[in-house]
Amino acid sequence: MAKIEGNNVLAQAEVQTLTSEKSSEYDVIIYTYGSVTQHVQSSWAFTAQVREDVVKKDSDGFAVTASSFTMEIMAVTKTIVWLESHTFYPYMFSQGLNECAQED
Repeated sequence: MAKIEGNNVLAQAEVQTLTSEKSSEYDVIIYTYGSVTQHVQSSWAFTAQVREDVVKKDSDGFAVTASSFTMEIMAVTKTIVWLESHTFYPYMFSQGLNECAQED
């Protein structure tokens, strides 16, 4: 468990470094997440923030299980739908894609 927590701290530090180097103060930083509790439920979520202000949060859950990658795709899709009506330049960070990259 400590390794996972350590990886999360490193990932958060990398995200902060990337956003501070690459984004302007008016860009929206988006974090997505898909989750599955085996044989119980599936859920997705995203948070969008500009500077330190959260400008949008959304999430949903289902009483059936699907893959966490499917839930991650739901989160990204919902984020894109929300972005269609805004003029933000987005930076998106995905928990699921980060986990896939760590497994390689």
